[in-house]
Amino acid sequence: MLERDRGDFAAAEALYREALPIVQRTLGRQHWRTARLMGNLAYLRTLEGRLDEAEALLREATAIVRAGTGGDRSLEAGLKIETARIHLARHEAAAAEPLLRDAIAGLQRSYPAGAGESRRRRASSATP
Repeated sequence: MLERDRGDFAAAEALYREALPIVQRTLGRQHWRTARLMGNLAYLRTLEGRLDEAEALLREATAIVRAGTGGDRSLEAGLKIETARIHLARHEAAAAEPLLRDAIAGLQRSYPAGAGESRRRRASSATP
């Protein structure tokens, strides 16, 4: 989101807060895209130092993803990484470490070593 990247957190938050009820109404409160949007809003709040609010959003988003409404392991991993970032900001490395390990394990299951290699070989050997 351009506003967030420019550091205009107030404008970015206003857009996220406007988008969230639309996504919830359109796709449902338990849809993985709702969880992704909540994760993005949590990231913004983390950048602003609003850690308690960010953590609450991440808990809710993680519950949506764990309910299995779609998405993929990378979304759950991203939420765990963002939660770990909050713990690190609070100097709680012991709480962050298992989240980061779980995120890495989930990503490794989703993207095993060499899995993309055969696709790359097929793509590079294909003639246009």
